[in-house]
Amino acid sequence: FELTNVPLWDFDRAIGELVVDLGTNNPASDRMYAFGMNGMPLLTRSVAVLSGYVDSVFDVAEEHGVPAYFHIDPVYGFGTDPIPAGDEPALQYWDHPDMCEWVNFPEAGQTSGQVPRSWVNWGQWIRLGSALPNYESPALQQFYINQLEDGILKPIKERILALQKEGKGYLFAGLNIGWETRFSDKSDWAGVAITNYFNTSEVMYEWEKAKTGYAALHTKGWDDASLTLEASARGISKDRLFYDLCAESVHGNMELLAKTARDYGFFKSQVFSHIVALESYYSDAWINNNVETPPVWTALNDYSTPGFTLDQNGAAKYDLDEMQSVFDAYGHEFKYGAVETYLIQYQTEAAYRIQLDEYFNNGTTLIAVLGAVDRLGVSPSAYTMNDDQAAAIRDWMD
Repeated sequence: FELTNVPLWDFDRAIGELVVDLGTNNPASDRMYAFGMNGMPLLTRSVAVLSGYVDSVFDVAEEHGVPAYFHIDPVYGFGTDPIPAGDEPALQYWDHPDMCEWVNFPEAGQTSGQVPRSWVNWGQWIRLGSALPNYESPALQQFYINQLEDGILKPIKERILALQKEGKGYLFAGLNIGWETRFSDKSDWAGVAITNYFNTSEVMYEWEKAKTGYAALHTKGWDDASLTLEASARGISKDRLFYDLCAESVHGNMELLAKTARDYGFFKSQVFSHIVALESYYSDAWINNNVETPPVWTALNDYSTPGFTLDQNGAAKYDLDEMQSVFDAYGHEFKYGAVETYLIQYQTEAAYRIQLDEYFNNGTTLIAVLGAVDRLGVSPSAYTMNDDQAAAIRDWMD
């Protein structure tokens, strides 16, 4: 259960309620429920702040006997403003255009393209950050590694080692090193007025709707002329070549972070990549080279379990057979994490048990449910876990 709408100070209360609803975990079982911290600001907070989050989450895990799961934000730059004084990261990438994504190649005499802000549509439009990261920037890649090692991996490893001495190693459930990793393309919204749900005076500029990826490609030596020549040589459109090259960068970012975790001593089974699996369901014509929809293979690497947002009745449709064919083609066993799912489509015990069985009987090793636990004082919604869904989970655990 990723606590997407619960502040850290309320985790203890929220997990206490989960224990009431789902019962006590059996440490000897391979079927347990866990809770997770969502969107940990990998790039926008200091190592000390990140490490403090890890310790606070593990404190709650120990208090209630519920394993802890950690989900970082390597994609959106969540939390770039405001940053509380003293919480700033050692490097603020959004102040360096070469470390940010662009919506165009540099014009003559320029050293960078235009840097859009980070916008997402999570039911409402939200401006998340000041800039998207350039996955190919060497300096930013090193900063990714430093932040992940010192702010996330080191404190997790220290707590795991201490817990193992007490026979509580099971209290670490995993680490998600993506967050629907992709580039941005809001061009389908051209001409539509978009405002920030939390600040209606803040609008998305028309030029910010253009696709990103230009900074990553520029860093790798591409420009408009070389793209045109290479696309012609391959017999594909320039848009298709751009899409394929962006896919390589998406894969590379998750592989970099996963390998960093592996080199720090984490197992492949403990680390998850994360994209949306839409490409398994829709045709190439529907995807239309949109860089927000990377191919399934980008989630596959030798250092992490592939992870996917899966929502068959919502906005993240998927085809398990097609996904398996991609795994087979790349020589990977069909094991994956359903690392972003929702309860809203399965309101009865029978319906949700069928969904659990579909996942766990077809390669899933972990299911992450978002929005199922409410913050203090907020009325339950259709996303909140109800009694029937809790019964289905208890039945699966038994």
